[in-house]
Amino acid sequence: MPEQAKKKAAEAKAPEQPIKEMDDYSGPFNPNLQLENLSKKALIKLAKSYSLVALMLHWGWRQCVNEKYGEKVEYAMWKENWLRVGQPYVERMAHAFKITDMNVIGFFKELQLDPFFPMYRFEYTMEIINPNHGIMTVTRCPALLRWEPTGDTKFIELVCSDLEKVCFEKSGQYFHPNLKFNALKIPPRKSPDEIACKWEVTC
Repeated sequence: MPEQAKKKAAEAKAPEQPIKEMDDYSGPFNPNLQLENLSKKALIKLAKSYSLVALMLHWGWRQCVNEKYGEKVEYAMWKENWLRVGQPYVERMAHAFKITDMNVIGFFKELQLDPFFPMYRFEYTMEIINPNHGIMTVTRCPALLRWEPTGDTKFIELVCSDLEKVCFEKSGQYFHPNLKFNALKIPPRKSPDEIACKWEVTC
């Protein structure tokens, strides 16, 4: 057998080397880096970072609009933005994670994965009463913790009673056209020991 053929045969028999997973990127530069090169620990870190970057970009454009056009325009554009993109990106998340429950269960599943409602920043519980009826209780809301010290209860109430209800409903209607998001308790609250908000979700 020619030498070159022997070499190819030996290479074919050689077991594939396992991909060395990275916990971070402190080592040498990899020009062919893929997500598959990252360990579970690193992927979790990356997902959290992506979510934080998305929240920072969202906060940044709102601040720019507020400074140039005022709070009313900022709020109107904030709401319009969510009404435009909420449902399409929820649909992408559902397809990516094969969420096929077209009811409250599907809505709750997507929320658990939603980059704008990250489980590592918000604290909440979700109770399924039946596939078309659920209760979500938020015990820690970073946005509320940021706004409460300002004393601007009017803006807090507006966001929590109007924007959240309308935008969650619009996004959730990907899972069911009659999905409703009804507040059982919303800010302002009398004490930081109280829950942030509580919602009944039906369809």
